[in-house]
Amino acid sequence: MSGIPMRAEADLAVLATPGLRWRRWLFFGLVLLTTALAVAGLLFLLWPGGLSVRIILSVTLFGLLFAWISQSFWTAFFGLCLRLLRRDPLSLRPLPELESTPVSLQEHGGTALVMPVFNEDPERALRGLEACCRSIEKTGQAAHFSVFLLSDSTRPEIAAREARAVEELRQRLPAGMALHYRRRAHNTGRKAGNLADFCRLWGNRFRYMVVLDADSLMQGETVVSLVALMERNPRAGLIQTVPMPVRSRTLFARLMQFAATLYGPLLAVGSSFWQGSDANYWGHNAIIRLQPFHAHCQLPVLPGQPPLGGEILSHDFVEAALLKRAGWDVWFLSDLPGSYEELPGTIFAYARRDRRWTQGNMQHLKLLREPGLHPINRLHFVMGAASFLVSLVWLGLLLSSWFDPTLIAQAGAALAMAPDAASQHAAQQRYTVAMLLFGSTLLLLFGPRLMGILHALRGPQSLGRRLRLLLSALLETLATVLMAPLMMLFHCWFLLGIACGRAIGWDPQVRDAGIVPWREVLRVTALPAMLGLLGLATLPGMPPIAMAWLVPVCLGLALSPWLVRWTSSAALGERMRRLGLFQAPPTAATHSVLHELAQLEARDHGRHPAAHHE
Repeated sequence: MSGIPMRAEADLAVLATPGLRWRRWLFFGLVLLTTALAVAGLLFLLWPGGLSVRIILSVTLFGLLFAWISQSFWTAFFGLCLRLLRRDPLSLRPLPELESTPVSLQEHGGTALVMPVFNEDPERALRGLEACCRSIEKTGQAAHFSVFLLSDSTRPEIAAREARAVEELRQRLPAGMALHYRRRAHNTGRKAGNLADFCRLWGNRFRYMVVLDADSLMQGETVVSLVALMERNPRAGLIQTVPMPVRSRTLFARLMQFAATLYGPLLAVGSSFWQGSDANYWGHNAIIRLQPFHAHCQLPVLPGQPPLGGEILSHDFVEAALLKRAGWDVWFLSDLPGSYEELPGTIFAYARRDRRWTQGNMQHLKLLREPGLHPINRLHFVMGAASFLVSLVWLGLLLSSWFDPTLIAQAGAALAMAPDAASQHAAQQRYTVAMLLFGSTLLLLFGPRLMGILHALRGPQSLGRRLRLLLSALLETLATVLMAPLMMLFHCWFLLGIACGRAIGWDPQVRDAGIVPWREVLRVTALPAMLGLLGLATLPGMPPIAMAWLVPVCLGLALSPWLVRWTSSAALGERMRRLGLFQAPPTAATHSVLHELAQLEARDHGRHPAAHHE
């Protein structure tokens, strides 16, 4: 069997998190302490001018933003420590050596491999599903699995292509691995309703289901290991893997993929460290125990009208919370390889996906008073909403006159003009605090990136590879800094739309749409570009520290039309690949499921398989 190194079967033990309470005390204590020190430093700088409602509000906004970047920093910090010590983030035991020996399954009631689709490209979705099935076949465990394509497609031409592609795939699947196709007449409840309908029709025939999206892939050994883990952990209701981005072609997608593979693993390990058995669900690339899921995960209908009322748009966080409320464990395995997904190819496609997630995560705030939910699940709801609300806080800080980035310059001037020793000492204190506040903000903001780079550089690799990795990290950071202001405006616009009562539908994700036309680029980015140019015009004469904060924001907005256009280019993405830039750090994985998918694409398009499967 050719596959990726996995834990040996003997190491697929009972999942446990000893000392989870003290881990959380440590993690949240560090986040609160770091935030409190930063807020105290800012108050020290602003206090001589007297407190006002504006200052109190602004300090509160600063504290919220600092807490957000602080939790990200400490999550990555614990992830780095655990990786360096080679400790399992759940058990804290030494990590076992990875092997390529197969895991054998006993009769367990069967597992359904399910892929819900909604107006997706059928041939593309079924190629991914076939690649997963072929990979499972190589484990020798195919007889334990059945495959389901659960269609909610509303377009007749797509439904006809689905039915035809399913019949063709049935002829190619391994013996004993049945493929079922079901199309609903009405898209009731969206994806959650689709899975609920599957549970009602077939749930009593299987013990588990593995959920795939139309653009996700899972290695056969990974799927088999998940089933074995569920068997050995009878209180596990759901086990979530970390889907790593792959097969990115445009420059934007390659940037996002590089960032996720370089910095994401440390954040995943750190999250697993403090979440324990109270983890979250991301809606795909996870295994679910069907009986409790069907019994307890019927989504409530929120009071009021959309966008905040009605059917819940983002189902996954809620389903994890409902499983936990019913007494089932939800696990997040940060070190199980072989789980993959594809990314949107352009900034606009990424933003459209975020628009749907923004509405869904805002809806979750209405569930905070739901009785019986675990505090960590309530925290997941808050953090999901905060990932979008933080853009509003950032914009408020940029526009607020109190958050004056000239504080350091003013403190330095006060130090130079101090008339006596006492005044000079007080000015020196203010200058030192201002510099510490400025430096700590930068450290916490870019710390996870630095930790990811340092960890990636530890592996055995050539000098040329190290230099390309450093250059890629520098360019990716620069690109992210420049793209962030436009994404901030997008999120603020989405939140404004929700506040005004504008709801959205559920459209299929746009993939490989080609380079964004200039007309569409300018229609969306003309106003942000003008705001950026106006901001740049006001910068001359400002202190250097002010320009350090504002130039990247204004420059990113001014360049937004070109950033959207250039990063949507697959040609530029391919050029970067050939130069060895924005490539994932080397791993021991052979990515056989990706190789399978490349072969299937070559078969369907009459060409040779792609030479790379990143």
